[in-house]
Amino acid sequence: MCGIFGMIHHEGGHKVNEVFLRSATQKLYHRGPDGEGYFVENNIGLGHRRLSIIDLSDRGKQPMEKHGLVISYNGELYNYKTLRSDLEQMGYRFHSHSDTEVILSAYDQWGEDAVHRFSGMWAFIIYDRVKKHITLSRDQWGMKPLFIFNAEGFTCFSSEIKAFTIFKEWNGELNKDSVYDYLANGLIYHNRDTMFQSVHSMEPGSLLRLDSKGKELESFNFQINEDHFLNSNSPPDQFSNLFSQSVKRHFVADVPVACALSGGLDSSAIVQEAAEQELLLDTFTFTVNEKSYSESEYVLELKNKLEISNHQIRPSFQEHLEAHQDAIMANEAPALSMNLISSYLLYQTVHRKGYKVLLAGQGADELLCGYHFYFVPYLKFLSKKSPVMAAKMLLSLGIHYPSKFSSVINKEKSNLDLFLFHQKNESEDSAANFQNFYLNQLTWGHLQRLLIFEDHLSMANSVEARLPFLDQTFSRYCIGLDFKYKLHLSETKYLLRKVMKGRLPDSITNRKDKMGFVSPQELWIQQNRTYFFSEIKKSIQKHPGWIDEKVISFLDSGKAKTIHQDIWRLYSFFKFLDLEF
Repeated sequence: MCGIFGMIHHEGGHKVNEVFLRSATQKLYHRGPDGEGYFVENNIGLGHRRLSIIDLSDRGKQPMEKHGLVISYNGELYNYKTLRSDLEQMGYRFHSHSDTEVILSAYDQWGEDAVHRFSGMWAFIIYDRVKKHITLSRDQWGMKPLFIFNAEGFTCFSSEIKAFTIFKEWNGELNKDSVYDYLANGLIYHNRDTMFQSVHSMEPGSLLRLDSKGKELESFNFQINEDHFLNSNSPPDQFSNLFSQSVKRHFVADVPVACALSGGLDSSAIVQEAAEQELLLDTFTFTVNEKSYSESEYVLELKNKLEISNHQIRPSFQEHLEAHQDAIMANEAPALSMNLISSYLLYQTVHRKGYKVLLAGQGADELLCGYHFYFVPYLKFLSKKSPVMAAKMLLSLGIHYPSKFSSVINKEKSNLDLFLFHQKNESEDSAANFQNFYLNQLTWGHLQRLLIFEDHLSMANSVEARLPFLDQTFSRYCIGLDFKYKLHLSETKYLLRKVMKGRLPDSITNRKDKMGFVSPQELWIQQNRTYFFSEIKKSIQKHPGWIDEKVISFLDSGKAKTIHQDIWRLYSFFKFLDLEF
């Protein structure tokens, strides 16, 4: 895992200034404190900061050159040994044990089609010294970011936006649409836009080829799309084996690997699987003293069952405030909630304990429909496919989640068939609609924000976050599963629960509540309301033109439906404005 940087001067005769190249790359020091490297050829420059995880020797140093190709790469290929063996049978020879060298040989052999053979997470920049082309790519989920800054006369690419700030052409102008989306809708990193007007994100699952002057020659997208539903019929009995293989692949490293353990189903499943394979060394847990927000009882139960080591952090409200600006500087955007700071503090602890790799459970909720908001669109889909099952599901939801679903039942109790079956008369395809809804959550919905956060917060602390649920083989298998294995009556992630039954404690597999990675934000803001209002008022005066002071009166009136979220977003936004970008 590393920090990568590249630049192209649009005029071929304008040589890259290595001082600027080094300064930009040094902004990524936290992503790779173990080494650095640079490559300059006329108007093309590549920089690299290295976090050594596979092949710790200097043979893995980047930028790496082979076959007339030069690469700056961030990520891990979990199937690199298999690819290496295939390439060796074709006559290729290797001088290191790194996955970087495998990528270069794969690209030499298969060109851009090589990305279809990769299983892992990546963002890379490859310069072809013969053809004078630059190729950029991100993995299918976008686990590794790549940002593009277009300036007058040159274009830059980087793992993080802060690398662009060393250029005089950088002005830090905010993207007002992104600011609005954040403040009004609680959205961030939900499309190619960033908080900055001059920077956009390269799409997940994409490849872009440029000529030596930065002009686009070719691009294609290999992100998950509706085609993956065609003729897909993943057999449920393969789930356990494929999940086991994924966890094992994600432990491949030449340094110790640890796991996050929240007490929820996803992280517990990873820890259980790793313990059964005798791979596990250590686990890390974020919790709080406020009992209603804590999952410690579930963590303790699994810890005692498996007899594993567990480090718990319990940061206070004040510790969250003190770490806030560091966390949003890492995130390069304001925080949607205090949970972002909690994650930052957890990775800080992982780093201090000497770990470079942490496995986490992100992706399971999106692949296996783990959020309650999947139920309503799924009911519409199910009402056409199986009206009886739709009725059973709705009634089960009313029993197990009365506070969430009773209002729906009460509203329609006199005419349940209308609620369930009115879709029959609609021209739209409810199956396609639900599939699109499901895919959107995977591609440009909630997951994309989580992945950017995960990368930025972990790498700010020189830790690589690995996500076994998003393994290419396993995730494509999960997409192909019939939805009945994801949502069953009132259960989310049905097949995962079924597979882990008897392995994990029943208290975990049978849990109906979903907490996620939470801090007691609502409680803390309520207890410290005066402080937040005072800070926001001062910030409105300090940064005029963004927020009308009348918003304070509105929030103070109690009319806002999500007052603690609104207060927090305003507070975090103004703290973001205080940063020097």
